Amino acid sequence: MEELVYPDGADFWFVRYGGIARWRPAKGVEVTGFFSRYDYFDEETTPVIFTSGAFLPRRIARNRFYGQHWADWAGHPQNFGAMAKVDRGPWQIGLGLFSSRFTIDQFGANLFARTDAHGRTERQVLLGRDQVSQSYSGELLVEREFTEGPRCHHLLASARFRRVDDDLGGFAFRSLGPGAIDVADSVPEPDVAFGALTRDEIRQETGALGYEMQWQGLREINFGLQKTRYRKKVRAPGLAPSANADSPILWNASAVLTAMDGIVLYAATTRGLEESGTAPSFAANANLSLPALRTRQVEAGVRWTLTKDVKLIAGLFDVRRPYFELDADNVFRVLGDVKHRGRRFRSPPSPCQALT
Repeated sequence: MEELVYPDGADFWFVRYGGIARWRPAKGVEVTGFFSRYDYFDEETTPVIFTSGAFLPRRIARNRFYGQHWADWAGHPQNFGAMAKVDRGPWQIGLGLFSSRFTIDQFGANLFARTDAHGRTERQVLLGRDQVSQSYSGELLVEREFTEGPRCHHLLASARFRRVDDDLGGFAFRSLGPGAIDVADSVPEPDVAFGALTRDEIRQETGALGYEMQWQGLREINFGLQKTRYRKKVRAPGLAPSANADSPILWNASAVLTAMDGIVLYAATTRGLEESGTAPSFAANANLSLPALRTRQVEAGVRWTLTKDVKLIAGLFDVRRPYFELDADNVFRVLGDVKHRGRRFRSPPSPCQALT
């Protein structure tokens, strides 16, 4: 167990523990399990000061905490899971099951509002409890690899799932009256009634097929195809539940070719699906579950080997995703695309290293 002290005098205690176990019951069979957890408690957070105008508040002494000591944090992040691998000649089978959990059992934030140039302020606290984010996921992967003269072929099939349950919100806000920003003036902890929590649920299953081929001297090609089923539901207090679903076909492809001795060309494209959250509280469709984002990425480049130890890599990329913002009716929705274009330096992928 350790205690940490921040420069503003806030402190907290934490304990961290975990472990890994590995078992090989037979040749080519390996099972690995892991667990890790981090418990924190009595964590005081840095007070946040809001001034009443465009000026800085007066200087504050270091190493002195001036918030309310009972407005602190406690909770834990935790991860555990297991993986099994079976290697039978050209066949490889992998299975993984995972769980991740993050809790805030107690939440407290010290706020100082309408602070003037002399440090006079209104003391406030924001309190919460029982915030939980829990996810479960798993994957079954089957691979088959074989060689054909100078060519290495790699086939794979996978099935994945994930389940995410978030319980958030329910905060309570209290004013503690006037005070000064650098004066530790403790008051009794008020009795508060916390609000109901917002429930956010995500369910997703994905099946995928992939093929890679590496050709000695010609480099490689790669294709992947995914079918995913995605559902999201949000239940906020006092509002009707909102939900959305999507079931796209996603794909990726890449190629790495040797143009001439010392010069390698590469290109890749990907279609993806990203989480998008909910509409903000100030929108006309506040807390509405937003649709998942379909994203696109294209990149291409060249790697030039100048000497044994010197390589020049240049690449171009184009990444696009939907853009959410408020429209003229104050509805938070997709209004266009966000585009990222540019150049960068990176090494192209090379899965069959034995033939390069």
